[in-house]
Amino acid sequence: MIADILKNWDFLVLALCCSMLGKLLDMSALTALVRGRWSYGLVAVVSGILPVPGRVLVAAPVLASCSPTNRDLGLFNYVSTHSYYLWSPLESSVIIILAGLGLSYAQFLSVVWPMLVVYFGFWLWLLTSLPPPSPPIAKTAPDWRCWVQLGAVVTGIGLALVIGAPTAFVGVLVVIVIVGRPSWRELLVAGVGSLPLLAVVAAAIVLGAIARHYSAWFLQFLATLPTTTSILTCGFVAAWLLGSSTRYAGITVAIVGLLGMPLLGFVFALEFCAYLLSPTHKCLLASCYFFNSQVTTTYWYLALLCALLLSASLLALWR
Repeated sequence: MIADILKNWDFLVLALCCSMLGKLLDMSALTALVRGRWSYGLVAVVSGILPVPGRVLVAAPVLASCSPTNRDLGLFNYVSTHSYYLWSPLESSVIIILAGLGLSYAQFLSVVWPMLVVYFGFWLWLLTSLPPPSPPIAKTAPDWRCWVQLGAVVTGIGLALVIGAPTAFVGVLVVIVIVGRPSWRELLVAGVGSLPLLAVVAAAIVLGAIARHYSAWFLQFLATLPTTTSILTCGFVAAWLLGSSTRYAGITVAIVGLLGMPLLGFVFALEFCAYLLSPTHKCLLASCYFFNSQVTTTYWYLALLCALLLSASLLALWR
């Protein structure tokens, strides 16, 4: 369990870098290129598609620089960067299900497409509900430093695919400090201001490691349950406690193996919802804290999304 905790140290590095970037970054070049709310959408789509851990933190500082006081961006950032776990063939969650159940990608999409329609409809509703970028940022004419900062962020996103997000964004932070030339006081405030976020992320890492330590026993217990309802309930609880995309995908494969392929859509939706709502999910806690979002309000909206996803999966099951 200790080894599981220690292997996530790079997520703490990424959290520190992205938290400081959120306080130092000037993205007026982005809002000059993409007007209005679509600048949020562009950032979320580009950052979210990365098949790397911590993408929610990659998008967070750029979104924050576009609208520093918008608390609704916590929910939008989280929902935006987690759509890919539903459909992307680059994601481990999708790969595990394809390999574990012997499905082609086309067969998988034929099962989950109703959930994709609901998810992207919910995302568009969130996007159109957001206020546009803050006028002080959006109306500032960008100078060369702003364009260099935008280039550094885009390059960092690309390099994250090759060398990993933590290493790439350490480099981005160095470039931003050199180009933006913040004072020592600004750097100190940015660093110290990042400590509460690091504490939240560290707590999520520890809780997740504890849950994963007992996951093998839980899966064995799952196979001994007598009824479909008890299997589904325990699977949901397990995925909720683990807060891991690979674990919820593994649980999906195990349950479908026990209950049969016709239930794949519903089981996948159920475990994905447990993953979205998990208290040990680092991205959820980090995104809420980064934007100072109300956790209870965020959970209410996520519960609505999950209810819609489960309804779509049931309709697909009964069609």
